[in-house]
Amino acid sequence: MRNTVTVRIPSRRFECRNGSSRKFWEVLLAGTQLITTWGKIGSAGQVTIKSFPTNAEALRAYKKLLDSKATKGYRETSSTAIPF
Repeated sequence: MRNTVTVRIPSRRFECRNGSSRKFWEVLLAGTQLITTWGKIGSAGQVTIKSFPTNAEALRAYKKLLDSKATKGYRETSSTAIPF
């Protein structure tokens, strides 16, 4: 029997306000699933769920997305920031 640990990182919210653009992006890592919600600030947004074969692959994708959003000018607004 193989022991596995489910990784769960609390939801984090990011916003981008450039010119007239006002967007948000939220991410939640729950085990092998990466759940993102994105859209215009004030809207319910759209949800995307991606599943990965392992927790490690999901965590790698999570970190890659965080780096990508930071590069695009998104700033974290949630109070549950976890440093990596």
